[in-house]
Amino acid sequence: MKSDYMRKTLCVLLESIYITTIQTDNMKRYFILLSSLMIDSISIQAQVSLTAERNGIRNGDIIMKQRTAYTGTSQKGNDVVWDFSMSENMGDPFRATYWNAAARGHALAKTERKASSYYEHYGDTLMLTGQESNMTRIHYAMGIPLLRYPMAMSDSIGGYYHGYAVDCENIYLRIFGYSISKVDAMGTLILPSNDTLKNVMRVHTKNLFGMKRCEDVKTESQLSNLTSNIHPFTTDSVVAYLQDTLPQMEEHTYLWYAQGYRYPVMETTSVGHTGNKKIYAATYYYSPSEQEYLANDPTNENVRAAMGKSMLQQATPQFGEIKGMGSFFDNGFTYHVVGPDAAGQLLVECRCASPTDVLCGLYTASGAVTGIVQHAENVDVAHSFKMDMLGLASGVYLLAFSVNGQAYSEKVAWKR
Repeated sequence: MKSDYMRKTLCVLLESIYITTIQTDNMKRYFILLSSLMIDSISIQAQVSLTAERNGIRNGDIIMKQRTAYTGTSQKGNDVVWDFSMSENMGDPFRATYWNAAARGHALAKTERKASSYYEHYGDTLMLTGQESNMTRIHYAMGIPLLRYPMAMSDSIGGYYHGYAVDCENIYLRIFGYSISKVDAMGTLILPSNDTLKNVMRVHTKNLFGMKRCEDVKTESQLSNLTSNIHPFTTDSVVAYLQDTLPQMEEHTYLWYAQGYRYPVMETTSVGHTGNKKIYAATYYYSPSEQEYLANDPTNENVRAAMGKSMLQQATPQFGEIKGMGSFFDNGFTYHVVGPDAAGQLLVECRCASPTDVLCGLYTASGAVTGIVQHAENVDVAHSFKMDMLGLASGVYLLAFSVNGQAYSEKVAWKR
């Protein structure tokens, strides 16, 4: 009976914290081919890592999150391709807001859907120090290490932790566990928007935890005193309780970080009894284009600008420089671009000296595929097509061509 109660209580606890455009295979192949021609060289030019300056959480930041259908992600290592393009949205997007929580005894907090998480920085380490929802309050006397700055491929940070939880104002629990975060993969990420991002870093956090009900405790102050003074846990006692507590719980969180963006662009999380079916699982999408509007983030703006410049340099033919729209090149390829007009229509005209396959795609300045692509086969006379930019945000885009394995690009400005 007590085991069943503990399972039910833990499910309620977890739930209170966690729950408060399809392309054809050929089109996806075109996206990947064209993006590979444009941005494969970026990983060579810079060491990919998470840093406090580029990726630290900040007071006042607001990001949008969209829950999508859960997608499992077991691949790890180098050169992995993760495809979330088939993930369908679930519900409306919501805000995650970061704010100064000094008044509540913490450095920073993140609030989303009426639940808050609290954080502290200890040296180069970001720690989770508390969580709160309408039903539950959690305080960690020994916090959970989440990230260490900097972190690169194969780096990890972990440790034992403990604290207490108050559920429904009358259930008093001691919680304890072991958490480890590791950069376990690098690769290409295809987002739900069908944008493709290269050199994406994934952080995997595995959290093994349990809890023990304090039957004799009647108030939160008594629980706090028990945890901090009367019977504080040590690392050895946490290890012992984890070994003796059944069922143990496992939480797995995966975060995908892309260059030039402060916060993850994708997240998956799942919780369940060790070795058994998941109790809760979810996937979230943090739109990169939304993150580009974060205020006072010049470091990441510079990274995105540098990546755009690298793509332009990569796209320049080795046998000569691009001289502008309408230029003639040594392989007999010419192109001309008109627009976009007020309706967002971009007219592209091209000609080749001999029958040639031409791929043409539109990219954001940071290298993300917008999903707008054209493919023309056996072009040897004037060929034209239109690309609709009406649904895109205002900004500067890169129009990229691939002709016989040679890449060309032009900047295109669009204002809605």
